[in-house]
Amino acid sequence: MKLIAYSAAILISATSAASAVTFTAADLLHGFNNIVLTDRSGGAETEGTVFVGGNDSSSANVNPDGEGNVDLGGEIVGGYIVGGNVSGSTNLINGNAQIGGAVTGTLNNNGTGSVNTGIVGIPVADVRTILENLSLDLAAEATTAGGTANTGDTNNINFQSGAGDADQIQFFNIAGTR
Repeated sequence: MKLIAYSAAILISATSAASAVTFTAADLLHGFNNIVLTDRSGGAETEGTVFVGGNDSSSANVNPDGEGNVDLGGEIVGGYIVGGNVSGSTNLINGNAQIGGAVTGTLNNNGTGSVNTGIVGIPVADVRTILENLSLDLAAEATTAGGTANTGDTNNINFQSGAGDADQIQFFNIAGTR
């Protein structure tokens, strides 16, 4: 049995020629391990690539080692991409950092790659639109008959499968707040 999240290939064109978007929701989900559409705070380490749409005030490691940089077009290529400022203490372990604003905290580049600040054209609005459209598409899918999701205990979330469709794809409707 396969448990697969439905992934629509949504391609949009930006209004500016300088930021023509050529990536899909699938590209984002395959490319980034952690996508935060707004500001990021806290201290959770990410073993992989990170996209932050707003400011990053977290103090954590970002380790995209082995994942490779993600190409968002317009020369926005990195394993750590932030639309706003970085004010926390981040250790980047290999990979490029593309920062839309300034680094007012600490951003250590511990390995190969470069740190670039003041980058114009990070497609924050496009990433948000693509993922919000994917969310709407997924919400429109019918829940798999017989499937249940127990999310009452955040330390013990579990899914019980239903019949699935002809391809054994299953959909779980999980409501939450952000």
